[in-house]
Amino acid sequence: MRSSSSNSLTPCESGVLVAISNWEADCVIIHHLNGGSSGFPCEINDDPIMDLVIPKNETFPHAEERRLLYVAITRAKKLVYGFYHPRTPSIFVRELSEIPGVKVHDPRFAPLIKAGGMCPRCKSGVMSAVWVENTIKLLCSNGDECGHSTEIRCPECKVGEILPKKARNTGRTFFGCNQFPTCKHIYKESIS
Repeated sequence: MRSSSSNSLTPCESGVLVAISNWEADCVIIHHLNGGSSGFPCEINDDPIMDLVIPKNETFPHAEERRLLYVAITRAKKLVYGFYHPRTPSIFVRELSEIPGVKVHDPRFAPLIKAGGMCPRCKSGVMSAVWVENTIKLLCSNGDECGHSTEIRCPECKVGEILPKKARNTGRTFFGCNQFPTCKHIYKESIS
């Protein structure tokens, strides 16, 4: 970073989200945008005893963490970088990727492709769910002419992939999100 009063380099400063509300910087780096119990937002439920000392719970999911993330993002004059573990991105990463002008460099956060939708490559084929090598994928109806195929992303959590699973009690195969137990989506589209 360069100081505005001179050409000398100034050290980078770091801080916790709750302490940076009066700071400003050209670039803000937010690390650990992971999902799960130690992620951001934290997915551990508060102890019920906390309800006795904290005012009424917020109705909007992760409201306090959402406000903290807003503070961190609005401290940047030019750029914000967020880092997360590739297997466990936070729900905030998906939400941010849906905002026009925000770039998330991860193919999982590209626009969701659905069975029955237009092929994003050739723009003339229709995507359909098919069995391919012990899993399911979306394939373009134009076959070898186009050749586009992709994993089926979960339409509910928008992070996980739809994979074949076996029911414990019946042994039957069904298709569900690989982010279980966080996401309990079951894929019910027809599969060829």
